[in-house]
Amino acid sequence: MLTGAATEWLYHSERLRGNFPAEYCVEAMSGSCRIGNIMAEFEVNGPINIPVIKQKSGGIIIDEDLLDDLSSNHPTLNLTGCYVFSRKSSKGSTPIYVGKTEKQNIRKEAFNNSNLKSVCRWVNDQSHKKLELWTVTQVKSRGARHSKAIDEIETTLIHWAKQANPKLLNKHKTKDANWSIKGVERSGRGRRPEAVKAFRKLMGLG
Repeated sequence: MLTGAATEWLYHSERLRGNFPAEYCVEAMSGSCRIGNIMAEFEVNGPINIPVIKQKSGGIIIDEDLLDDLSSNHPTLNLTGCYVFSRKSSKGSTPIYVGKTEKQNIRKEAFNNSNLKSVCRWVNDQSHKKLELWTVTQVKSRGARHSKAIDEIETTLIHWAKQANPKLLNKHKTKDANWSIKGVERSGRGRRPEAVKAFRKLMGLG
């Protein structure tokens, strides 16, 4: 489950409402998607420290020989769902790439050749080269598997991650919205009028 300051970029309370279509709802500690009367609950696990090999050049590559052990120690890697690569530094964690898988497990999808190369290339341009992985998977006891929910959750995670890291590697689902609500959404910082404060409280945005 998500705990501690390391997860703050992943779920800010003011971003946990209003980002899903009307038929979905999201809880702060474990995303919950409802279609009709069926609740499909998702939970976040991480951070999972990714094993790497340091190269003479100073860069890193992911140690693929240890990925099977990683999957054994972290069962959610054997499930379908969403995943987020992040870079850990003294200032916290920064999202690098968001992905999803609806058929094969997260371990196979997240660590495909394309991801191995692009994620390491990105992190090797940074001063801190510690890699993490987060998983967002459905709780088995809560409803049937929802492929549509997985896709919607990926879209929302990309939205959050792009705000935390404008240089996010994702190319799809990253188009910036062409609207803002002053003092509420995509409007920058500044003094908020009383009406805005009351509206944010009304909407559960803090």
